[in-house]
Amino acid sequence: MSAAAGALPQPIVGPLEERYRESAAFRAASDGTRVTPTHWHIAAANGLGWMFDGMDGVIFALASPLIIKDFGVTLPQYRSGGQIALLIGISGMFAWPWLADRYGRRTLLALNIALFSALMPVVAAMQTWAAFIAARCAINFALNGEWALGSMLVAETW
Repeated sequence: MSAAAGALPQPIVGPLEERYRESAAFRAASDGTRVTPTHWHIAAANGLGWMFDGMDGVIFALASPLIIKDFGVTLPQYRSGGQIALLIGISGMFAWPWLADRYGRRTLLALNIALFSALMPVVAAMQTWAAFIAARCAINFALNGEWALGSMLVAETW
């Protein structure tokens, strides 16, 4: 049993926590006794990110007839391409958190958002159906990572 009955267990401090312990933002986010502006900043930033992710889905849903016409694909081909992109995206839900445990959530969330932002114009520039689906796969991979990492950040700080 522990040294003192009723004593609170000390949190396990990992290498990332040790590295950022001196940061005022880290201390504010890890303060479990009160809600700080850092908590609200994290929640608002993730809420905005999730809103833009939803907007991405709506844009592609509304543009579906134009995409089908421009690439000259049938509805089953379009659905198959979308399903492939969604399946690749699901792998991002597992890969990004695994990487975040090794390199830090904040760093990978920033990388994730940068990838998502940089790849959106790339999708618009694709000339072939296969290239379009490949770019959509990359976007979905980044998008699902943003959901996973953002959820973890909010859950860990709140």
